[in-house]
Amino acid sequence: MVRQKPPIRLLILQNSLMPYRIPLYEALAEQYDLTVAYVKGDCPAGKVSFRQLLLPTYQWSGVAWQKNLAQLCKKFHVVISMFDLHWIGYMALAFGPRPYKLILWGIGVSSQYGFNELHLFDPIRRLIAARVDGLLLYSEQARVHYISHGFPAQKLFVAPNTVATRLPATYWESHRKSERYKLLFIGSLQFRKQIESLIDSFQELADQFNQVELHIIGEGPALEALQRLANQSGFTQRIYFHGAIHSDSELAAHFHASIACISPGQAGLSVLKSFSFGVPFITRSSAITGGERFNITNGNNGILYFNDLSQVLRRLILNPTEIRRLSATAFHYYWTHRTLKSMTDGFHRAIAHTLAQP
Repeated sequence: MVRQKPPIRLLILQNSLMPYRIPLYEALAEQYDLTVAYVKGDCPAGKVSFRQLLLPTYQWSGVAWQKNLAQLCKKFHVVISMFDLHWIGYMALAFGPRPYKLILWGIGVSSQYGFNELHLFDPIRRLIAARVDGLLLYSEQARVHYISHGFPAQKLFVAPNTVATRLPATYWESHRKSERYKLLFIGSLQFRKQIESLIDSFQELADQFNQVELHIIGEGPALEALQRLANQSGFTQRIYFHGAIHSDSELAAHFHASIACISPGQAGLSVLKSFSFGVPFITRSSAITGGERFNITNGNNGILYFNDLSQVLRRLILNPTEIRRLSATAFHYYWTHRTLKSMTDGFHRAIAHTLAQP
């Protein structure tokens, strides 16, 4: 009788349990004995196939330390930790002997002022990265950055940062033929995203294009300021605030009639979510990003602009054929290159490689 090899015990360390990450963890749990440990967040409603562990944490002045973390990690074959210098308890695992393999997962470079724009803490990142078994990065651009600083390519892996989407079988055919009249924003309402410039641009266009509406999906600290700005615009009845929506079936109703998804100041996972519904993404060429902006090919599946958003939107609204071309390319790009499988494959490669090392 052949004994079945026990599954690899995998621990993922995060700051919080985010709903959009649940499909990733579920996919990884199909192959590994997975535990996700985190500091804040609620357990997802309903049954999930991975274990969850809430970590007692000390936090002060923007940094965090977890009690007895090193002892916890010894119970696993592989530990994948978020790569964030604020979480010094996680980063400390890189130093000293350990019986498990340690992989750091994240952007890999600074993103606060633009991708890899701030280099003040690069020496610390490289010091820590040199002492772990692998780096699992959001983008190929970050991988190239580490190679340029002498890191061996075989230690560097890319798991393209993306989200899972479930679409009705009839969605694309219906969307392809649909009337497009919505300008859409989706994501947390943060001041750094410059959503106010989207409202200003809509106000400039609203008289000329009386069929166009602006729909803002999300919650966050900028909500009240944005609502005040909308009320002052004179087009309140054509600017809609929907709150946070996580259901793909509810999102589909909005994306179905959307011209484009726009986030002037930041290009994150909303890029991939929009593409998955066949909606092009518009953002500044200098938008803050963790690497997700690099999925946009200007004029192909989205638009990267410098200054005048209203001019970009006007040109697009006047050209329905262009909207449909961008839409088709965005849809094809996601479903060919950026499904959840593209991300989980990166995890599998990193885990397999590190376990194969002495």
